[in-house]
Amino acid sequence: IAPRARGIGVGVLVGLACLAALVGSLSVWVDRQLLDTDRWTDQSARLLESREVREALAVRMVDALYARGDVSAGLRERLPPSLDPLAVPIGGAVRLAALESAERLLERPRVQRLWRGLNRTAHLGFVALMEGDGDAPVRSADGSVVLDLGPLVERLRGDLGLGARAPAREAVITIIEADGLEAARTAVQTVRVLSGLLGIVALGLLVLAVWLARGFRREAVRAAAWGLLLVGLILLALRRVAGDAVVDALASPGSEAAAREVWTLLTTILGDLAAGLIALGALGVAWAFLAGGTRAATGIRARLAPTMRTRPVAAFAVAVFAMLVLLAIGPVAAPRRLVGLLVLVALVLGGIEALRRQIVREFPEPGSDP
Repeated sequence: IAPRARGIGVGVLVGLACLAALVGSLSVWVDRQLLDTDRWTDQSARLLESREVREALAVRMVDALYARGDVSAGLRERLPPSLDPLAVPIGGAVRLAALESAERLLERPRVQRLWRGLNRTAHLGFVALMEGDGDAPVRSADGSVVLDLGPLVERLRGDLGLGARAPAREAVITIIEADGLEAARTAVQTVRVLSGLLGIVALGLLVLAVWLARGFRREAVRAAAWGLLLVGLILLALRRVAGDAVVDALASPGSEAAAREVWTLLTTILGDLAAGLIALGALGVAWAFLAGGTRAATGIRARLAPTMRTRPVAAFAVAVFAMLVLLAIGPVAAPRRLVGLLVLVALVLGGIEALRRQIVREFPEPGSDP
């Protein structure tokens, strides 16, 4: 194959690999964060650590009480018959006290465990519905997928001394509207297939591109590294832009801060994937620089030559140790699964070995044949 044709082919392969990495990262985020019940349950508990979220949830609970007249009915039971007309204005006046009571209620460990259980039940039902179980018990009367806040509202009613009534059907948070269920089910099934496949495809395309780039492999690695770094930056931009769009579209007036807290928490894996790709790309760019022909790169290789010739194991050990420390304390959560970690270790060790061989060729031991 002519060098020009190989160069074009390598460029196309790198571009396709970066596209696969972008789509694959989004699929992994959806699969591991939005469709993982255990993770969803843990994150729902963390949501109540946010004051903005507690305030918004308290407003929803109090709105459910007032929507069906629970407060006015409870006051009528306590007031003398002659003061019944005052039940409604008094109920409006005590709304602020009801909100404060709801916020204090959400700070109790027992209620937070109830909140976790409600989220776990809703998510299990949601996943079952997405996988084709039409009887999943998470639908409202109109067929939408909802999170039922009724048990929390009943706890609040008890705290306010409003007496026992039927569960509050108005106390729900809509997750997916009924008319979007089919599209959501198709998307979930597609994500389940793509989340594991596209990462392998991206890696295979990059390996093939570097293998074809005989004679200009350093340039191919540099292009791939810049591509991965760009994909990481795109993911960060998508997280920010999509977050603004979601908050503007779904948040009610006054609850924007809570909606942004929820979005930030639900996209932690997306941020971790972006950080991982940026870190991997930066390592690739650094390797391409060290292997280049600039005066600074040549000087660095000359300084590394004695270690690379006589103590190569030390160089490998330092690199692996630094990488493991980064994985332990940094935000790079994506490669922490065994397969991803092994692939990352192999890439780092392969890059160091290629650089070591180049250094040994350029700076042989004094007295030996070059």
